[in-house]
Amino acid sequence: MKLATIVSYLVAKLPRRILSGLMPLQGAMHRLFPFMKSKQMTEFTIPSGILKGKKFLLTYDEAKRYWHGGFEPGLLETFKEYVSSGMTVYDVGANLGFHSLALGVLVGERGKVFGFEPNPSILARLKNNISLNGAAKNVEAVGYAVLDREGEIGFSVSEVHHAQSQVAELVPLANGVGFARTIRILAITLDAFVFERSQPAPDIVKIDIEGAEHLAIEGMRRILRECRPLLFVELHNFVAAKAALETLLEFEYSTKHLSLGDLAVEMLDGITWASQTNYLFAEPK
Repeated sequence: MKLATIVSYLVAKLPRRILSGLMPLQGAMHRLFPFMKSKQMTEFTIPSGILKGKKFLLTYDEAKRYWHGGFEPGLLETFKEYVSSGMTVYDVGANLGFHSLALGVLVGERGKVFGFEPNPSILARLKNNISLNGAAKNVEAVGYAVLDREGEIGFSVSEVHHAQSQVAELVPLANGVGFARTIRILAITLDAFVFERSQPAPDIVKIDIEGAEHLAIEGMRRILRECRPLLFVELHNFVAAKAALETLLEFEYSTKHLSLGDLAVEMLDGITWASQTNYLFAEPK
């Protein structure tokens, strides 16, 4: 067994509070075990939580977020409250598939999860993680950006972390994120996905797309009007949050911040954007 696999396995068994305590020693650990900051991928098995027993191909740095199945634990707990067997769920901004596969567990064999991921290299890894867990029957990767329009767009790929890549036109709002290059990808609206491509309408939509959340919501106006899904939306900046909230209020949705409670447009100034994850929950009135 490779040293990287052995060390990764042993560290994965540590309680989360101990892992947190080791974070200040990360530099020394990187020098002692260079593979810890490499891009080499290893197969990890999630030891607890919704995804207990599920496998992911991850770098060491990525695995630190997923080992204990506790990535964004507050959101996962809320999923368990609202997601049930047989539902159709859209995971917009699926990334490597952690939420998509968790949602797949919750909707069961009778349900369906569509994971939208536009970055070609991450899409390939998403598909691999779905296949690795035999989840293709109820979790499907969709290789499009979800916006307010269809067609080819520019997509800026982060040089720091793939999760921060975003639609090129929104880069001025990216708060200093560095981008290695811009690629061309295809965009779709959720309305077109449902009403033109005859896909099942969502019961729940989760959106985490780095500041483009308002554009995705604008592109699902017919769904909001006719299908009335629940939404979980990560808010990334004031401009996007204000536009997203205004559209949801227009369609008579009640909204609340998962940590701060009821949320209105005039309350957005009170949100700390840089130091916390801001998830909006929206449901029809």
